[in-house]
Amino acid sequence: MSSRTIFITSFNPFVSRNILRTDAFNILKNEGNLTIVIFCPDYKKDFFQDNFAGGNVIVEGIEKLPYCAQDVFFSYLGRSMVNTDTLSMHKREIFLRNKKKVSAVAASIISIANRFSFIKKLVRIIDYFTISQPKLKKYFDFYNPNLVFTTDVFNTYDVHFLAEAKKRGITTVGMVRSWDNITSKGLFRVRPDALVVNNEIIKNEAMHYNSIKSSQIIVVGMPQYDAYFSPRSSHSKFCEELGLDPQKKIIFFSPAGRRFYDSDGEVLTVLQKAIRSKKLNNVQVLTRFPPNDDVNLEGFTTSPEFYFDIPGYQFVAGVFKDKELTKEDSDRLADILFHSDVVINYCSTIGIDAAVFDKPFITIAFDAGQMEPKPYLKSSRRFLDYEHVKRFLDTGAPKIVRSEDELIAEINFCLENPRADSEKRKKLLRDQVWRPDGQAGKRLAVFLLNCLDRNCFPAMVLDSAMKKNLKNVS
Repeated sequence: MSSRTIFITSFNPFVSRNILRTDAFNILKNEGNLTIVIFCPDYKKDFFQDNFAGGNVIVEGIEKLPYCAQDVFFSYLGRSMVNTDTLSMHKREIFLRNKKKVSAVAASIISIANRFSFIKKLVRIIDYFTISQPKLKKYFDFYNPNLVFTTDVFNTYDVHFLAEAKKRGITTVGMVRSWDNITSKGLFRVRPDALVVNNEIIKNEAMHYNSIKSSQIIVVGMPQYDAYFSPRSSHSKFCEELGLDPQKKIIFFSPAGRRFYDSDGEVLTVLQKAIRSKKLNNVQVLTRFPPNDDVNLEGFTTSPEFYFDIPGYQFVAGVFKDKELTKEDSDRLADILFHSDVVINYCSTIGIDAAVFDKPFITIAFDAGQMEPKPYLKSSRRFLDYEHVKRFLDTGAPKIVRSEDELIAEINFCLENPRADSEKRKKLLRDQVWRPDGQAGKRLAVFLLNCLDRNCFPAMVLDSAMKKNLKNVS
């Protein structure tokens, strides 16, 4: 068998967790006659070398690509030419910050183009034939890859890798990184030959908003969740490592973070008051910061019942959005979920994580500690109206609370009735995780290897033989 080379991009901090720390990457590493080249930001190269390089794996650090006017313009067009509730809300949030009426009106006018597929096609054609990133050419010339796997099709770096590969006639596979990406980011600037998605919901969104054919889309599940099906540490060991009391129930609170919300500390204050007044008994609160954000804890003074986990490897002091999760961070999150008794969050993927472990979870839809509700666009209430969240809520699995009293009452109910809504959580898993069987990484690897073996560009990649191979992955 002749030697083959695959490019894998990793420019979003969650890709290392979603792909590189899963069975998908492990299977590819053990494949004979295959060279894997991982591309990451140059200042992260040492981290990636230490964690992923070796054997048939090479790491290339890419210096920062300057965002040219074309990137800004076509990214803006892509967001403006798709009509979703999420994008509509984002436009309102941007207007609230910038007060630029001209931009708001322009975005509204452009959104009319959503009705005409030929305009979207024309925009992509112009973008594709004018896009150029000379700094990438040397890597394509040197390695001559057989396949380019872009792990985040909306990322600007990934867009340039896709464009360069397609212009050279190299097979491209793209992935929608997260459940909210299509409804919050709009059009793919460059469509890959094949698209990998987590579930049928995202597949349908790709078909509807980006005109991807069903035959070009493969559903694999969520590879980052495969590790959740492995045995976890004992409760006593877990509590000892984090300094928790093994005799107390664990409330796991997942804050929204400063970028999205400024009152996370108020929720902790509400919980603290409830513990002191005995409205919550025999409990402790474990707060895990968002991996790529800081949390506003102003006004909250911690006490012995509160514990904090701050995950992520930080490259630049004071910069949170580009932190990378370590294997220890991911393992600890799995242990936290496994050993927690109830989970509290704001419509984030932590709710899906909790469902994997069949843990009751509560969704906050009020502004804690406020005399008057915040304006809608600054309130946690707005999270309920995001497009992807609506489908999440439709399962009935999240327990929505709209006041401090409801929050405390729901916590007590969940602690006393942990199996309540278990069937609804199973439905949530079927919708979001697709097949919660620990085999998503294997399905992704099988698909990528099939693409390599068949050199399928530019034909439809999901032929009957490939479908049979994937079906055999239980």
